Amino acid sequence: EKLRDSKWNFFANEFTLPPGHDSLCEDVVNLMMWREPIDRLQSQMAWIQKLYKQEYSPNTTISQIFSNRTSSFWEKLLPAAVKNYYIRSLLGERFFEYPVVAITDTHIQRA
Repeated sequence: EKLRDSKWNFFANEFTLPPGHDSLCEDVVNLMMWREPIDRLQSQMAWIQKLYKQEYSPNTTISQIFSNRTSSFWEKLLPAAVKNYYIRSLLGERFFEYPVVAITDTHIQRA
């Protein structure tokens, strides 16, 4: 409705379904861009590192902030990025916050 009322003919979103939406819109064409998983993860991690440095620690190097970080660190910081990214995107924003192990077969079927 918002797209139609705003006279938009194109809308792009790199995150999840908009808040309050439980499924894809049936009256518009829905596309999902698939990226190679390792490239997507590296890109997302690089973006987080750049953002963190810029906002919180501009006088330190990224390697000083993020060196020796384990996969456990990234799982806690970005659970969606490291596990089931596309499933979480289709399920909506609240699923991005779920811990790594919280996505179930039921969630996968729903997505």
